[in-house]
Amino acid sequence: MSNLSIKENFEEYFKSLFESNGWDYESMIKSFFTLHKTAIRINTLYANSEEIKRSLEKKGFKLRSIPWIKEEFFIDEKPHPIGSTLEHSLGLIYVQDASSMLPSVILNPKPNEVVLDIAAAPGSKTTHLAILMKNTGVVIANDISVDRLNVLAMNVQRMGLKNVVINKGNGATFDFMTQFDRILVDAPCSASGTIRADETTPMKQWSKKAAQRLARIQLRLLSHAWNFLKPKGILVYSTCSIDPVENELVLHRFLEKNDANILPIEIDVPTKVEPVLGYNNAKLDERIKNALRILPHEDYEGFFIAKLQKP
Repeated sequence: MSNLSIKENFEEYFKSLFESNGWDYESMIKSFFTLHKTAIRINTLYANSEEIKRSLEKKGFKLRSIPWIKEEFFIDEKPHPIGSTLEHSLGLIYVQDASSMLPSVILNPKPNEVVLDIAAAPGSKTTHLAILMKNTGVVIANDISVDRLNVLAMNVQRMGLKNVVINKGNGATFDFMTQFDRILVDAPCSASGTIRADETTPMKQWSKKAAQRLARIQLRLLSHAWNFLKPKGILVYSTCSIDPVENELVLHRFLEKNDANILPIEIDVPTKVEPVLGYNNAKLDERIKNALRILPHEDYEGFFIAKLQKP
């Protein structure tokens, strides 16, 4: 069926985590071996979603609306890779996991705002933010990797975006010299929510030690970004990890030193579960209960998203 094998330390750690929180561990493992549904979003700057849907269906694709995101679709059947279509080449669609679309939707940037994507490459969320802003205002797309920024630049160009400024810098130390209306901190993570039978890299690289190392980077990114957020501004923190060490614990440590409101996220995702509020016999900040935790499923990846507002 697959050459994916579940690492013993992964199973020991996550099975204990799932069982202690009343989550279905076996369903998560089953999702690893299930063909993952491709999802796309429409570039509404240049295309009408219904017209694109009809065009793709004439070519043999079978599309299904994503219930919690407008202008987005699952691809249930495909005669060939969606990336080989003219619609993709022209920048009328963008291939992106359904869960990965949520941080941009939840940040909800408005036209003419000044927005920072602090760890932006390869550009999935940057391009989404720019489109939601209707190609107005400015999105500062920052990343530390030149190679990844090159990919981001190609995606920005393909999507016909004019409101994106690309910046190379370490998001944990760079001085952005301005304040932002909204900030996205989609932090680098262990990607434990993205494991699939045909994508084994996260499983191969996962370890508790790696997650703890990444958590330190995540906290630095979040804390540094907070300095550049305007009063009453909105910051979204997200990862594609299902490990509390990279999610709830990062927020808890951030809240110990920063005054922030965590706003409720009113999006109904089928495998949404309550955030972890206790870890290793320690009680975490009660405000974390408003975060969104999504477990892996055949239609979407595992994700964690928190929406913070500066008082």
